[in-house]
Amino acid sequence: MFANYLAEKDLETTCESKDSLNYYLKVYINGAKREYRWSACDQSPDGVELTKIAEYIIQQSENEKKQSEKHEVTFQGYVLQAKDDILLIGVRL
Repeated sequence: MFANYLAEKDLETTCESKDSLNYYLKVYINGAKREYRWSACDQSPDGVELTKIAEYIIQQSENEKKQSEKHEVTFQGYVLQAKDDILLIGVRL
């Protein structure tokens, strides 16, 4: 995996804009877990990449709510599988 989602990230958690969204993401890879918090205004490379992933997850989970059957979805290079309360995605596979 190119992005190394288990590595420490230098993310911004505050923003000048009070309307900015804040994100929280748990990453599970091969039994390891990492938790990230950042603001949508974070323009660092890590912040931009994680925001894209978070927005994609949110979009797909909203789409999933509209569908009665849970199934695997492939969209824009991501693979998403919804099972219970866990969303599985793959980036740059």
